[in-house]
Amino acid sequence: MVVPDDAPKEERQKHCVVQEEEEEEEEGEEEEEEEEEEEEEEEEDEDEEEKEEQGEKEEEEEEEEEEEEEEKRPRQQQHSEEQEGKDDDDDDNDDDDNDDDDDDDDDDDDDGGGGGGDDDDDNDDDDDDDDDDDEKEKKEEEEEEKKKMMLMMMMMMMMMIMMMMMTTMMMMMITMIQEKEDEEMDVEKRIR
Repeated sequence: MVVPDDAPKEERQKHCVVQEEEEEEEEGEEEEEEEEEEEEEEEEDEDEEEKEEQGEKEEEEEEEEEEEEEEKRPRQQQHSEEQEGKDDDDDDNDDDDNDDDDDDDDDDDDDGGGGGGDDDDDNDDDDDDDDDDDEKEKKEEEEEEKKKMMLMMMMMMMMMIMMMMMTTMMMMMITMIQEKEDEEMDVEKRIR
C-alpha cells in the first residue's frame, strides 16, 4: 500500500510499522524455508551415508564369496583331474556302446521308432556316475582301513617296546638278587 507524501506523520509511521512487520514476517518465512532446506540436506546426507555403508557391506560380502569360490576351485580341479583319467577309460567303453547304439537306432528306424540310442546314452551316463561314486566310497574305505592298520601297528610296536622294557627290568632284578646271594654265600664260606 502506497502512502502519499502529503499524508500525516501518524499514517506514515503506521505504514512504516506495517512494512517492518511484513519484512519481519518475510524474513521469518525465509528462515523457516532455509531451516527446512537444511533439514532436507541433512536427510539426504544421511541417506547417502546409509547407501555408502550398504555398498561397503555388499563389497565385503562379494569379496568373501570370491574367496570361498577360490578355495573351492583347487578342490574341484583335483576332482576334475581324477575324473579325467576315469573318463578316458569310460570314453573307450562309450565308443563300443555308441556302436551298439547305432545298430539299435538302425533297427528302430526300420521299425519306425527312433531315439532309442539317446535313452541308452543317458543310462550309460547314470551308470558312470554310479561307478564314480562307488570308486570314491571304496577309496575312502581303503584309506580308513589303512589308518586303522597304522594305528594297530603303532599300538603293537608300543606294546612290544613295553614288553622289552619289562623283561630288561626283570633281568636286572634277577641279576641283582643273584649277586647278593653270591655275596652272602661268600661271606658264609669265609666265616666257616
